[in-house]
Amino acid sequence: MLLFRIKLRPRMLRDVSQQDISVTVLGHQLSMPICVSPTAYQAMAHPDGELATVRAVKSVDTAMGLSLYSTNSLEDVARECPNTIKFMQLQFYSDRPFMEQVVKRAEKAGYKAIFLTVDIPVYGRHKARRNFHLPKHLKYANFKSLHTEKGLRTNEEIDNYIINASDASVDWKTFDWLRSISSLPFVLKGILTPEDACLAVQHGAQGIMVSNHGGRQLDGVPATIEVLPDIVEAVRGTGIEVYIDGGVRRGTDVLKALALGARAVFVGRPVIWGLAYKVVHLSRTLPQL
Repeated sequence: MLLFRIKLRPRMLRDVSQQDISVTVLGHQLSMPICVSPTAYQAMAHPDGELATVRAVKSVDTAMGLSLYSTNSLEDVARECPNTIKFMQLQFYSDRPFMEQVVKRAEKAGYKAIFLTVDIPVYGRHKARRNFHLPKHLKYANFKSLHTEKGLRTNEEIDNYIINASDASVDWKTFDWLRSISSLPFVLKGILTPEDACLAVQHGAQGIMVSNHGGRQLDGVPATIEVLPDIVEAVRGTGIEVYIDGGVRRGTDVLKALALGARAVFVGRPVIWGLAYKVVHLSRTLPQL
């Protein structure tokens, strides 16, 4: 992994008796430049799922991205910790009314931004498939409206809806439409090139998440840390904020990302590991980073 290849150049005889690692993300003051990335199906790791995660996020005064595929509804997560900074993840569907419905729900529930995943216009083809379905005792909590509107009740039916609703025709005009229906800031998650970063600025995005979807969609893309410096340089002076996720496992990884220009780092898998082990350990995961 490229993070291991990046070396730190420590300076000596510097006064480090006072440290302040607080940061602002989209104007919100956080205790640290480490936030929780939107991660699906968290109740598979712990019965409380995203509710446990948002409680841990509250305890360390940082921010949480909530996946559209959460096992607790966006409203329930908002009610659990109403004053914690939360961002709602969304992706493009051919079902535009459903997208608009999610955005309006997020606005009403007090979410501070929409994190729009842009790197999966179509789902990747994998050499090996497990034919995963969400276990029956868990639910797609943010898709309940489809029960009455489309008669979709089982997890398998919603899985098929998600696959069939993917929209390969999306472009920057589609993003312009989405921005037009909400006053919330939009962060584009999945940007990997300076060219797209500049287009994000032109089309009014307030943030960029440098992300390759954990390497699970398009094979052969670079590591996020590899492209981060060029993206930061491309948008320097525009006011847009640049974040990164992917492969961050320790505090030195965070430090390297910040040194290369990221405003904040988002982590996903370490959060799931903390949930799976014990919730108390999840509360320690972020400070340990």
